[in-house]
Amino acid sequence: MITVGVQGPGRGAQMTARDAANLFLACALDHRYGADVAGTVRQVRDLEFNPKSIRLLPVDGLACWAAPTAGEALETLIDDYRMGRMAAWAAGEKIDIKVMIDLRGSAVFIFLTKPDRVPYTHAVADYAVSGYSRRTVDKGVPRLDGVEH
Repeated sequence: MITVGVQGPGRGAQMTARDAANLFLACALDHRYGADVAGTVRQVRDLEFNPKSIRLLPVDGLACWAAPTAGEALETLIDDYRMGRMAAWAAGEKIDIKVMIDLRGSAVFIFLTKPDRVPYTHAVADYAVSGYSRRTVDKGVPRLDGVEH
């Protein structure tokens, strides 16, 4: 799941976007003691894009919005930053990105907004098991400031 390099000074593996996404998922997902972490990460990576995802904001030029699976979306989101595509797309506007992962591995949502635009515009990429409802997750979730939204 993580690239392994040869031992020795300066000879280690370079972390790829895939490695970073896998490490993030392995740390973020809820695992029972002795559970198959790699299997859970694969399950989340394989979640398919929901074509009914909301796109009220044009996302042309961002590779992460063309990804067919959650794993590829997380990888290409990282690459969009590394390669400067996110900065080019933002074109000087403030952007907010939120990645929400169901800790049981049932869903991944990527929210992209340009909050200073009026009216408020956003895009949401949904990757979830069939029948999953985001409304049940969002309802009553405390934020860092302690206020429920």
